[in-house]
Amino acid sequence: MRDEANHAAVFDDLAASAPTSLGGLNMIIAFGLVEGNACSTSDCTKGYVQSFLDSSCPTYVLLPAELVPPHARHIHQPVAPLIRSLYGHPLASASWQNHLVSILSKELGGFEMPEQPSGFHFPSMSLALSVYVDDLTLSGPQKNHTKFWSTLQKHVQLEDPAELSKVLGRNHVSCDQGLALHSADFAKQCVELYEQLSGKKVKHFRTPPLVETDDQCVGQLSASSAKLVMKLMWLGRISRPDIMVAINTLARNITRWSANDDKRAARLVGYIAAAVDYAHVMRINDPPAKLWLSLYVDSDFGSSPDMKSTSGFIIALEGPDSLAIILWGSKTHVMFCYVLFCCVMFGYVCMLCILWYVFLLCCVM
Repeated sequence: MRDEANHAAVFDDLAASAPTSLGGLNMIIAFGLVEGNACSTSDCTKGYVQSFLDSSCPTYVLLPAELVPPHARHIHQPVAPLIRSLYGHPLASASWQNHLVSILSKELGGFEMPEQPSGFHFPSMSLALSVYVDDLTLSGPQKNHTKFWSTLQKHVQLEDPAELSKVLGRNHVSCDQGLALHSADFAKQCVELYEQLSGKKVKHFRTPPLVETDDQCVGQLSASSAKLVMKLMWLGRISRPDIMVAINTLARNITRWSANDDKRAARLVGYIAAAVDYAHVMRINDPPAKLWLSLYVDSDFGSSPDMKSTSGFIIALEGPDSLAIILWGSKTHVMFCYVLFCCVMFGYVCMLCILWYVFLLCCVM
């Protein structure tokens, strides 16, 4: 957004909303798998414009021809004051978020869980809610869902609540006494994007080996590598921990993409194409008293010679007959003079992360 002098407008009161994290969403979904609980979802209809724009700076918008009233049609480029939180305004997201949070706290007695952006707990109904802009995911005792949604619908325009299905591009499918985090549709989109960018059909057989001299040759996908890697990264984050290390390797080479990276990308996308239906299945078959959080972490990818300083972690909710992976990640330490320090700090960060999820688990259970 620019001002009358075509300079970037500066908003002193600029504040953006913080959508839920994937870890927070997964924890809330896992809570819904406990016996007697359920998950349901709903979308806020035209969420942003349900709230008033909260800004100290008046904003005016150009009116399209079909909205110009008859008495103003003689005006060149007629404008009108912006009253509602129109998508695209820097404060629209925060205005909508504040509006929704106010309703959740005042009308439903909820509070935002500490250090868990857009994750809400409702003690009176033992419910937990994840908010991603205008996508709402609710979990807790099944008997309380109807009461929650009917109360919220009095203050917010909602689509009819439904069972948990698709959230953030990820399908949730009941199977084998659990819930599969299924992303086959998005995985196919990744394969199609690779074929579009490379001009080649994906091959499932082994790709040519990496050659050291190819590190000096610019790869065919160099100009579009960021687009491909970002697509793959979202796939890994929402449902595929098994490809995070491979994506991490590609991500650190975006600015120096070589012919070897073309081979790595072909190998990774070939694997994805052959395993589009791979999915983690969350299973919670134990009461809350028998569940615990586990942290699995390694600071150098199992001491693999060519993967030094590649950290990885998995946080899972476990029990005698339960397993639900909540959060996962992989990262390479690029400042090798600080490798030892980074490895030690990574251990501390993972420990703090698991303590935070213990606190979150105590809030909802």
